[in-house]
Amino acid sequence: MPSVTFMAWPELSRMSYHVSRIIGLCDFGAADFTEIHQAVLRIDPTDDDSWNREWLRMGQLVEEMCDEAYAKRNYSSVRFAHQRASNYYRLAQDVLDPDDPEKLPQLRKSRDHFLACLPYQEAQVDQVKIPYEDTELNGFFVHARWTDGPAPTLIWMSGADSLSEENYFNMGIQAANTGYNALFYDHPGPGLALYEQGLGTRYDTEAFVSPAVDYLLSRSDVDPDKIILGGPSFAAYHVPRAAAFEPRLAAAVSAGAMYEWGMTALQPGSHAGRMMRLFGVETEEEYHQVRAKFTLKGVLEKVTCPFMVIVGVDDFAAYPASTAIRYLEELGSEVKKAVVIEHDNELGGVLHCQKDNLHVVQAEVFNWLNDVLDYHPPKPNGAG
Repeated sequence: MPSVTFMAWPELSRMSYHVSRIIGLCDFGAADFTEIHQAVLRIDPTDDDSWNREWLRMGQLVEEMCDEAYAKRNYSSVRFAHQRASNYYRLAQDVLDPDDPEKLPQLRKSRDHFLACLPYQEAQVDQVKIPYEDTELNGFFVHARWTDGPAPTLIWMSGADSLSEENYFNMGIQAANTGYNALFYDHPGPGLALYEQGLGTRYDTEAFVSPAVDYLLSRSDVDPDKIILGGPSFAAYHVPRAAAFEPRLAAAVSAGAMYEWGMTALQPGSHAGRMMRLFGVETEEEYHQVRAKFTLKGVLEKVTCPFMVIVGVDDFAAYPASTAIRYLEELGSEVKKAVVIEHDNELGGVLHCQKDNLHVVQAEVFNWLNDVLDYHPPKPNGAG
């Protein structure tokens, strides 16, 4: 029997999606289902204040657990509490207006808890800085496990509202365990790059991806011929745009399909404010002038590296399957693949960016990359 996608509030698909998104992190130690359920029971999904308050409350409860575990030198519990608190604080701030005085403090709390969990990870994670114009972009370099010498490296970009911290759990752990390095960084657009450094997104993505490639090429543990770019949601624009103008990429992966951004009117409330801040504008008229530059028309044909696009049939983005097919039709790549996740797989992965089952997108991505890169990762220590 085909699977039915879980909806916390069936009449409110967008808010339900964000619940599915945090549930999807449970397998990676970045959330707990019962904690999520307790928060959802208390949330009025039509009230942003309720959403913010209850996720803050859960973050604070987990933070208290962390402090007690640290006092008892129970370091495993310390690690997982920091991971969960980081993501609950991330979820709390997501609904806040850009000018809310609590926006930046809550983003910083999410970052602080993520930093605190890093020493306890199985893979080594370095804090790094990417030179960019007259500043630096903060990031995290995750080392491949069980490898000797240079390894393939995946740059996984953020969407419009995802953060480097979340991306570590989305792709970083999987990359390291598959013999890949991974780089996540606060590129112009979301999170602290926007609210702390004032760096809004830009249509010419290569301007902030090429410096990340430069950085990777300076490292002896990176295979210079196997640098891959990928990302979900809004990054479905950024990935092909960068791949068209950055020739040093060995492959590219889009977890989502977007041909143009923001054709419809902005949603009222905090969403409109967040989108205008993201694009660095003050009025909706200016927003539409800027967002019109975010199009892949005439761009996809310039992409020559192997390219994969993966979408779910229940993606709330417009026409996910037909847009993925349009990618295939216009891409200049000789090696290209579109994957459409249907309900009849009975595994999920049908929501926006496969957030309802990250295992699906992880398996598709690394199965494909191992093939197109002709990469044979070493087995984990002790594996048969």
